[in-house]
Amino acid sequence: MPTMNIVAAGPGAQFDGNNTATKRGHPLGSAMQFADGRRYRYARAGASVALVAAMLNQSTLPSVDFDELVVPTARAIGDRRITVTTGSTGAAVDLLADGYLNVEDDAGEGYLYTIKSNAAAGATAALTIDLFEQLQVAWTTSTTVGIVVNPYALTIIHPSPATSMLTGVSVGVVAVNNYGWLQVAGPASVRTEGTVIINERVIDSASADGAVAPTASTAAGEEHNVGVVMEVAATTEQSLIYLTIS
Repeated sequence: MPTMNIVAAGPGAQFDGNNTATKRGHPLGSAMQFADGRRYRYARAGASVALVAAMLNQSTLPSVDFDELVVPTARAIGDRRITVTTGSTGAAVDLLADGYLNVEDDAGEGYLYTIKSNAAAGATAALTIDLFEQLQVAWTTSTTVGIVVNPYALTIIHPSPATSMLTGVSVGVVAVNNYGWLQVAGPASVRTEGTVIINERVIDSASADGAVAPTASTAAGEEHNVGVVMEVAATTEQSLIYLTIS
């Protein structure tokens, strides 16, 4: 069974391996905690653009091709290996590892399982998935499921406005497909857009990718509380923000 991996560390550990970690060193989403309250999450950069220091990031938008998937074979209570029929997008080996399988409808609905691994599968093909947990309720061929890649698996700089769950602020460069730490709590250097004020909240910007903005902005999409301002820098520069993402 998976467990919440918490790494106790100190200043400097947040930079370890960034931009050079091509192999996963911890389960995705693992937490690292410092004594001063700073907290980080272990993530992998997406395949298109590298992550850079002081930028706010988000998970990739869940694929509609992984929603309402059909179960071609009934499964019994206790099973850990299941199959689903893919949509118009296939899956590479272990693309879904550390992700989630949500039983959306019919037999077994309402249960969430953690994905341990998956085999490769093409579009509209049988996809074999191994779960950490046992099935708690039997499935029939009427059961439908949704699959969500771990939110820390394909992290991208948040577009403006953000389109998916915020995952944290980059503490340095993380090359495409590489692993590193994102800060989610405590004092952090963060790109600022607009005029922020000490001791006031900031939210994700709807007009500047990767930046935070003052709550006075009324642009659509700026609605996620990121943290509280500790020190002010000019717009387009990096302010000190006490993060409260998670």
